[in-house]
Amino acid sequence: MNVLGLACSPSGSTRKCCIEDMPIGNCQCMHNGQWTCTVPAEDP
Repeated sequence: MNVLGLACSPSGSTRKCCIEDMPIGNCQCMHNGQWTCTVPAEDP
């Protein structure tokens, strides 16, 4: 499930999320009350 842009609380919380249909990435609840997705850096 892609939670990017969905409402969240409390700010600062984190969860797993999907990015572009790929089951990767983490979500962080931003101060504006919306999830943002981040992709961990991969080793070269």
